[in-house]
Amino acid sequence: MDNKITKKRLSDFLAYEWIIMIIVAVVAMVAWEFAYTIGSVKLTVGQEFKYYYDQNVYGAGEHKLYNLMIDKKVFSYDVLSYTSEGLSSDFNVLSTRLSVQEGDVIVTDSKEADEESLDKVVRAKLIVDNLYGYSYQKMLKDAKTYLRDNFLLDSLKTTTDYTENSDADLDLASSYANLDENKIEAHFKKRMKKDNRFRTQKQIEDGVELEKQRIEKLCFEVAQFEKLLLAEANHPDLFFRYTKYEQALALSTDDKEKEKYEEFVKNQQEQIYGLNVSALKDYNPSVGETKTNPTEYFSLIGSDGKADHLVIMAFDFWKYQYDLEFEAISFINTIVRQCSDILD
Repeated sequence: MDNKITKKRLSDFLAYEWIIMIIVAVVAMVAWEFAYTIGSVKLTVGQEFKYYYDQNVYGAGEHKLYNLMIDKKVFSYDVLSYTSEGLSSDFNVLSTRLSVQEGDVIVTDSKEADEESLDKVVRAKLIVDNLYGYSYQKMLKDAKTYLRDNFLLDSLKTTTDYTENSDADLDLASSYANLDENKIEAHFKKRMKKDNRFRTQKQIEDGVELEKQRIEKLCFEVAQFEKLLLAEANHPDLFFRYTKYEQALALSTDDKEKEKYEEFVKNQQEQIYGLNVSALKDYNPSVGETKTNPTEYFSLIGSDGKADHLVIMAFDFWKYQYDLEFEAISFINTIVRQCSDILD
């Protein structure tokens, strides 16, 4: 039988069989895509940590800051993506990014506008008013609430009738010794039920240990963050403070809008919304590890490499990343420890 491939036979085959070949190729691609999708881990909002350099900030040491977080093992095992982005004043996409909860921390500025300037908007105040700016006090309380509600030993609870403003048992919950490891395990298994990384019994057991380490580290960082807030008593320039909607009220030209903002401001208290970066350089350690000047990581554009008016802020997306919202606390604490002796 003559099975020799000739030009004519190949031409005839391609003329009649090309449709089948296309179908086979498409099926193969779909199969590969399906296999990849099944085998991959779909990241949640919290598993992607992202920080921004705002439009007036120069990320001089972008790679240094990135590497610092990696070297210090800042993030827990469940943060699977860690990125940064510089924003442009020509087309600032921050609002668009945050509309899908893409972001955790931003380095912005709190510089007041010059009297002759037509643009009176202060970026840090704008973020608080319109872009999910997270009060440091609320972030601390939310972190303690997360630990209390999920892991506190039942024997230590003074009440189960928690209300939004209740502080009962919050301080107890920020110590790992007061937490129930059985609850940590149960919570892990519940939230990781569909996670491809934890299918076998061995993977689950390893995952539980990683989860215990995550919670123990969170307790440590929460305690450090509380210490940082208390340091304001001795260092009054340490934080950016603001009453929400004050700027919106001051810049509003609509009478009805002004009335609305006046009511908001009347019911608000001044809160800490950011860490003043320039304050860190004033604290030098007498002993121990050499500290880093924060200007090695970022500076204000047009300031000759200075960090004056720079503020580190966080975004309030707790309802979207319930278990991983407080990785931002670790990020902030790490910069403070690296650039000052406040937390030593």
